[in-house]
Amino acid sequence: MAPIQHTVVFKFPEVGPEGEREMQAVVEKFNSLEGIQACLGAKPGELDTTDRSGGFTHTLFVIAETASNLKTYLHHAFHLTDWMAAVKPYGKGIVVFDSDLLVDLETGHILHVVLLMLSHQPEPSVAAALNSLEGIRASLAPHKGPAFLESVSWPDKADGYTHLLTVTARDSTRTSPRPSAVPTSTGSSSTRRWALAAP
Repeated sequence: MAPIQHTVVFKFPEVGPEGEREMQAVVEKFNSLEGIQACLGAKPGELDTTDRSGGFTHTLFVIAETASNLKTYLHHAFHLTDWMAAVKPYGKGIVVFDSDLLVDLETGHILHVVLLMLSHQPEPSVAAALNSLEGIRASLAPHKGPAFLESVSWPDKADGYTHLLTVTARDSTRTSPRPSAVPTSTGSSSTRRWALAAP
């Protein structure tokens, strides 16, 4: 069974360096939990593209090896107490999306995540077309749905989004070991600890 990709995008329009340091400190606690790997990224703002982030500024990207691992993370004091206290002063919006992790994450690659609202299941050829591009690996995964959310005892916060496009892109010009996130058309993207690229 594939690991679970727990993608959370936030609107933190007024957060400063101190607030981000507090958040990053909690993310380090997340990484001490069994079966959990997490990274928080922030919009760098240097890409030469139209900003379609919808005001989302940060991405918390969590990989859980199993549903049990994710449930433990969601209900742990690190998340319910420490994380909520760190983000509460700044949060102006949130979307949470759970899907299967279907792409390999590689060091030195950017992880680009796009939330989509679709009325039908896309053909496999959509991701295949992206995978034909040099330096690109992509997957298009549906939301795991109500039964999964019930299994981890967590409410639906997907805000109507149905699918998640996940793209890893090779980028040899970025080498700094620091996470970042880039806004996309309907969500945002982030780099991972194991798929790192930063400005």
